Amino acid sequence: MTGYMNQILNALLKNGDYMTANELAGVVAVSQKTIYRSVKSINETYKMTLVESEHGRGYLLNYQNYLQIMKQTHEKDYVAFSPVERRNVIIW
Repeated sequence: MTGYMNQILNALLKNGDYMTANELAGVVAVSQKTIYRSVKSINETYKMTLVESEHGRGYLLNYQNYLQIMKQTHEKDYVAFSPVERRNVIIW
């Protein structure tokens, strides 16, 4: 994912409510068109609706899908670790 996509997800995660494309554009410092394209790319990348959109309200992070993706990502990370490395990651 690009930096824009991560910034969009972080902004939606921190906000916890709908944000318009204009608000997201201000936070990420890009155009509204870049927000539209990035949201579309995010949802296509994960093959699920991670960022929901509602006409007149804006964008909202689908928190359940977000947690599912984060869980899958971290499970993949732990598989590559030895038991000692996995323990150290959990402890730290």
